[in-house]
Amino acid sequence: MPPPFPPPVRLQLHLLGDIQLSVAGQPPAGKVYGKMLALLAYLALESQRSHRREQLADLLWPQLPAEAARINLRQTLYHLRRMLGDGAAQLITGREAVRLNSDGDWWLDARAFLATASSPPARSSDSSAATEQHIGQLEAAAALYRGDFLADLAVDDAADFEGWRDGWRTTLHQHMLRLLESLRESLEQQGASERALQHARRYLALEPWNEAAHRAVIRLLAATGRPAEALGHYANCQRLLEQELGTSPAAATRQLAETIRSEVQRREACSVRTEGWPAPQQAVAAAHVPAFPERRLVTILHCSLHAASSNDAEDLAERLRLPYQHCAQLARQHGAHVIAAPGGSFAGYFGYPVAAEDGARNAVRAARAISAACQAGVYARSGIHSAVIVTGTHGEQPDPAGVASALAARLNERAGSGEIHLSDAARQLVSGYFYLQPCGSQAFRSYRVAGTTGANSRLDAAPRLLPLAGRTAELAQLAALRDAASHGQGQQVVLRGEAGIGKSRLLRELAGTLDIAHWQRLELQCEAAYQNTPWQPLIILLERQIGCQPEHDAASRRSMLAHYLARQHSAIAASVSAGLQALLGIAETPATMGSEMLRQHTSSALVALFRNAAEHSPLLLAVEDLHWADPSTQAVLAALAQHTAALPVLTVYTVRNDSPLAPWLSAHATVLELAQLDDAAMAALVGASESTLPPAAIARIVASAEGIPLFAEELVRQALAQPATSSVPATLAYLLAARLDATGAARRLAQYAATIGRSFDLELLAHVTHVDAEQLQTLQQARLLEARDARQFEFRHALLQVAAYQSQTRADCQRAHRRIADALIQHFPQRTSQQPAQLAYHLGKAADYPAALTWWLKAGQHALAAHACAESAAHLRNGLAALEHLPPGTVRAGMERDLLLVLGQALLALAGYGSAEAAAVYDRAYAQCQGQYAGLYEGAARFDVLWGLWMVSSSRAQASFRGSAELIAPLLQAADASGDVLRRGHAHAAAANQALWQGRYGAALDHAQAATQLCAGQPRQHGHGQGHEHQRGHDPQVAGLAYAAWAHQALGQHTAALATAAAAVTLARQLEHPDSLCFALVHAATVHRLQQDGAQVAVLAEEILAIAGQYQLALWQVAGTMLRGWSLARAGQPEGIALLEYAAGAVRSVMPGILVAFLHPLAEAHGYLQDYASQLAQIDAALASADQLDEHLHRASLLQLRAACLAQAGMSATMQS
Repeated sequence: MPPPFPPPVRLQLHLLGDIQLSVAGQPPAGKVYGKMLALLAYLALESQRSHRREQLADLLWPQLPAEAARINLRQTLYHLRRMLGDGAAQLITGREAVRLNSDGDWWLDARAFLATASSPPARSSDSSAATEQHIGQLEAAAALYRGDFLADLAVDDAADFEGWRDGWRTTLHQHMLRLLESLRESLEQQGASERALQHARRYLALEPWNEAAHRAVIRLLAATGRPAEALGHYANCQRLLEQELGTSPAAATRQLAETIRSEVQRREACSVRTEGWPAPQQAVAAAHVPAFPERRLVTILHCSLHAASSNDAEDLAERLRLPYQHCAQLARQHGAHVIAAPGGSFAGYFGYPVAAEDGARNAVRAARAISAACQAGVYARSGIHSAVIVTGTHGEQPDPAGVASALAARLNERAGSGEIHLSDAARQLVSGYFYLQPCGSQAFRSYRVAGTTGANSRLDAAPRLLPLAGRTAELAQLAALRDAASHGQGQQVVLRGEAGIGKSRLLRELAGTLDIAHWQRLELQCEAAYQNTPWQPLIILLERQIGCQPEHDAASRRSMLAHYLARQHSAIAASVSAGLQALLGIAETPATMGSEMLRQHTSSALVALFRNAAEHSPLLLAVEDLHWADPSTQAVLAALAQHTAALPVLTVYTVRNDSPLAPWLSAHATVLELAQLDDAAMAALVGASESTLPPAAIARIVASAEGIPLFAEELVRQALAQPATSSVPATLAYLLAARLDATGAARRLAQYAATIGRSFDLELLAHVTHVDAEQLQTLQQARLLEARDARQFEFRHALLQVAAYQSQTRADCQRAHRRIADALIQHFPQRTSQQPAQLAYHLGKAADYPAALTWWLKAGQHALAAHACAESAAHLRNGLAALEHLPPGTVRAGMERDLLLVLGQALLALAGYGSAEAAAVYDRAYAQCQGQYAGLYEGAARFDVLWGLWMVSSSRAQASFRGSAELIAPLLQAADASGDVLRRGHAHAAAANQALWQGRYGAALDHAQAATQLCAGQPRQHGHGQGHEHQRGHDPQVAGLAYAAWAHQALGQHTAALATAAAAVTLARQLEHPDSLCFALVHAATVHRLQQDGAQVAVLAEEILAIAGQYQLALWQVAGTMLRGWSLARAGQPEGIALLEYAAGAVRSVMPGILVAFLHPLAEAHGYLQDYASQLAQIDAALASADQLDEHLHRASLLQLRAACLAQAGMSATMQS
């Protein structure tokens, strides 16, 4: 067997790793280049045979003609001889062939390595000396492998040579793996675990995805007395397999980690008492740093040692050498990962690399042990701080940013001889364990440890839900409301309080008092991720009720819905089926009605479903986290509240106390504000666990929970699950960090689930990451998750989901969101098409902003098509926020255009034409239209911008119809340029409107007729088609008819006015477009008002209010209120004045340009009630506004009304003049 290290030969070739050559012990002389080294390497490793010159030339210069390649070979051989000098004798060349003398005076590391590595392993029967000799030979051979074969040699345009090199590289790599494996096994058999660990780690460096290699490292770390490092390595292994291979550790690896963790808990020791400075001994190994950055909750101990009366540097170093070693050892024995710091100090990180629920307490205990061990003129100072850090990787400091570590060092500087100072964050975690004295100013407050309280360790909590405590009064009040509801008196109840206060717990206790044979229980769970997704909680509830699963197709779902309705709601099945199919997106054929009316029909079906359920037996409807309900769900709940007042329904909402109550709820609901529990109630809660906790432990948990039942429940569980644990965190975040790490490999699964949301289905999670059944069970047993059914899971509380989500680094979060987005796209196309906002959210969080923008736009268009304007605006604002991450350019500008134009229309419908935000949106689009990206606004897009500007023009501050008129000509031109008939109709309708308000009634009729004729028979899309059809509000033909009706009325053509108004209403009903219908109804009611038909106005006003309320159409809600008030005043009822005054005030923000149209009926109303002074004031105010706005539509009527008012008031001629 050749020796592993080079013998004294003339030529030495090191080709494993970086290339090193030596001739007679000296670096080679002459020119050295890549293909020359490639040729030498080839000849050396293939020295057992000769090589034809043609073959060598073609190997290295295949792209050249044969003769040119041979010339290059001759030149390379010449340079090779010169480089080798005296060693050139080893190179044997002939006219046809070339070889390197295999028996010559040269040595190759790869050849020596292969010969040694292929030797058979030693047998257990060999003598100890022989075995050690064999191991030594293998270690020497392993030292030859400094890296890949020809690692730093790049040869261009030589594919065959690269193939040869890669083949040998693989062969040598595999030999190295076998050698290392043989070494590790041999050393383990000999009990040399430390040496075996070195080779196991080197094997792992070569094969980082080899789980067996990870397992060997974990086992050897534990065998060498480093269990914390072993568990840290296991966590890194789990993360690596998850991120790179999408899998989880095998059962054998998980079992190994659990065995080590159990042994650690069994051997957990108390603080170390040391008398005197011991002699140096083997230090406790530092914990293995994570392979990936992690967010970690840690407590940092910064300890420095000082010697009194010593200024000599050498003497000081010698005096502190042993104390420093011993104090660092004490910190490690208490669980710290120790890093040396300047000036005779070190930093110990508790909770790194694995979470330590008692990390803060152990840090103080370590500091106290260090201070107690100091003697002979040596003293310690300690500073302790608790914080979240983002760890380094691969040998970096635990806290690369250094902010938290710097604060611990600053606390150390404040401490005196033998003192320990804590930050406020650390104080919160150890309060109750130590006596603490405040020090310093409010700007920089610290707490000095004055001694131990003698508190014992806490027990973990029972694995069951603890009994309710401290809520007797609230539960009694709920029981009374339940009884009232059971007798047909519907009740609305709000449980309001901070997160974790026990709202859900109290609601569950109430549900437990129900007679399940008599009562029904339904639950709506609202989530932050879906607060802009229409009806999402209702969809989930309905799917749960009918029992559908993600794999069920539309036909199966229709069948399941039909069976459910026949079984539970047979009386109303026929009337609600279409609406519910639309809600679930499973209709077999397209709906014959328009999308907006279908939405109304769906809402009515949902209300009918709840009503029908309550008519059979009392119903408890639990609505969790109402503050996250989308506007559409809130609208259904509002309608339900009105329709169940006389039914046996108890509706209970949970709402956080930092969220305002919905207006429809605050006036009719019983609100129960849940305050923090007092100490007696908290003690009863903790003391009611299955296992008995010591009084001291109860007191500590009560103090730490601070009156929050959820905190107490989690603290009790933790104490009962790990009785040997000596500390628990003071906040749920710290507790959850330890609980997540305690679940081992399941921790990452919980983080992926939390990234999806509080509720998630198993199928989606399985497409995002590997779902191990054991890991899922672990999370359930740890009380992090609970199953709603076989496939649906949710975090037990929103705070748990938030904590699990926030335990990831930003990079991990982005990767998780990316996987979720990919899974939704590839495997859930139906869900994605129905809920585009969900995909947009995850793409945005994944920082894939171009894709997120596309889906935010789709979400906005989808919601606007359903006339869910609030949700649409929210989605589009999210899109504009994501837009800021795109670089300037045409792509960004085009997406900005699309977002703005849809958002403008959503805002106009939502907030009215006086919306400042809508005006800003159209101004922004117009600035883009006039600037560098004007080309994006050619044709239809330019019209849409101008139309939006015209819509808001008369409602701007200091605006007038004179200014609005300036936009009409460009609008008509843009409409003609677009080539779109409906846009031309919109333009003429706008011109008719403009002429009408300025008193040009003939022109108004001409443009109105043009709009009507252009649009007659044209298909309407109202948001479902391509382009921007959905971005222009009311229908242009309806608008033309409505404007014509008003113009006929102004010209005194009363019969024509009524007929034209009726035609507008009829058309709007056929189109089934809520905005257009309200538009037509308001104008029809206006004609009837001007003809003093109070009864018909009253009828129309109620219909307007119903539709506007259903679809949140702000302008029409105000107009309907005005018309209702006028009809009441016309009938002699004074309460109409208040409604009219409210409407006049509201229209100033919704659409101030039409203020005169609201002041005119208010003035009329005062006259009906014979309040002529108020009437005159309103008339004068209306005339002043008309002058300011250049509004002529009402001027003549106002002047006539003024004259009549003065005559009725009997004022003098002088006053009249």
